[in-house]
Amino acid sequence: MTLMPKPRISVLMAVYDAGRFLDKSIGSVLRQTFTDFELICIDDCSTDSSRNVLRRYAAEDPRVGMVFLPHNHGPAYARNAGLKIARGEYVTFLDADDWLADDALEQIVETFDRNPKTDCVLFDAVNVYPNGTQEPYHWNFDKAVSRNPDGSFLVMTGRQAFEESLFSWNIHGVYATRTEINRRFPYDESSRGFSDDNTTHIHYLVSREVRCCPARYYYRQNNASISHAASPLRLDCLDANASMKRQLEALRMDDDIMDRYELRRWLVLVDTYMFYVLHRRSFSPADRCMCLSRLHRTWQSIETWRLCPSDIRKLGYYPFRCWLLFRCEEEFYFFLKRLLGKTNR
Repeated sequence: MTLMPKPRISVLMAVYDAGRFLDKSIGSVLRQTFTDFELICIDDCSTDSSRNVLRRYAAEDPRVGMVFLPHNHGPAYARNAGLKIARGEYVTFLDADDWLADDALEQIVETFDRNPKTDCVLFDAVNVYPNGTQEPYHWNFDKAVSRNPDGSFLVMTGRQAFEESLFSWNIHGVYATRTEINRRFPYDESSRGFSDDNTTHIHYLVSREVRCCPARYYYRQNNASISHAASPLRLDCLDANASMKRQLEALRMDDDIMDRYELRRWLVLVDTYMFYVLHRRSFSPADRCMCLSRLHRTWQSIETWRLCPSDIRKLGYYPFRCWLLFRCEEEFYFFLKRLLGKTNR
C-alpha cells in the first residue's frame, strides 16, 4: 500500500466472493465529491475473481489499499485487519455489495466538522431489494427525540442511541465514527455473522453525541446471508448475544439495562429454538447435536431472575429450569403454532 498524506476518512470494505459487485461498490467510493479518503479493501480469502478486481483498482488509484487474508474469518475479523492500518481521522465501512451516493463522504465529514462533540454519524440508509425496489429506512425511535423532516433524528446522546439500537433497532447501524473510538472498541469477532452489531451498540454508548446526516448508503438486502439462510450458522446469534452481555457487564451497566438485555437474550433463545425446529430435518445428525448443545448452553446461562414476569407468563416463554421441560414446552408450543397456522388457511 503506497503511503499517501493522511486522509480525513478511511473506508473499510471486507470482501468475500463479491467479485460481481465490486465495480459498483468501489466505483461509488472513487466517484465521491469528497476526495480526501482512503479505501482499504480486505479480501477474506475469496475463491472468485475478487482479488483480481481489487488488484486492478489498487493499481489504478493510490487511495485504494489491499489486505489479503490467508484464511477466511468473517467480516468482523476482516474489518479489524483493515482498522489496524487505517489512517483517517474518521472510519466507516462499506459492505462489498453495497454502494454510496456520490456526496456521501462529503456529508459525513461536514457533519463531524460542524459538530465537534459528535462521535458517530449515521448514514441515510436505503434498503435495496433483489427486485430492484428501494425503500428508505423506517425510523421508529422515541418520539421525545427531535426529528428531521425525513423522519430521522437530529441528535441523540450516546446513551439514547445505545438504547434505541440495543433492544429493537429503532435506529440502524450504518455509520461513521471517530477512529480513536473504533480503535478502543474494535469489531467484535465472537461470531461470524452477528457480532458486528455488538460493536455498533458500544460505539453509540461511548459517544458524546450521535447524529444523522443526508449521506445516502444503499444497503443491498441479501436473502443468502447468514441471518436469512437455513444453516446451523444461524445459531451464531446466541454467541454474539453472550458476548454483548459480557461487554455490558465489563462496562458496569445498570440493572435496568442488564434486565432488559437478559429478556432479549431469552426471547432470541426461544426464537432460535423455533428456527431449529423448523429446519432440523435438513441438518445432518452432527449438526443437530451441535445445535442442541448450543441451545442448551445458552439456556443454562440465562439469569431467569432478571426476566420480567409479565413477559414470560405464557406458553412457550416460561423459563423452566429443567432442560427437558423447556424442550417439551417449546416443541408443544411450536406444534400448536403450526397447527393453528394450517387451520387458519
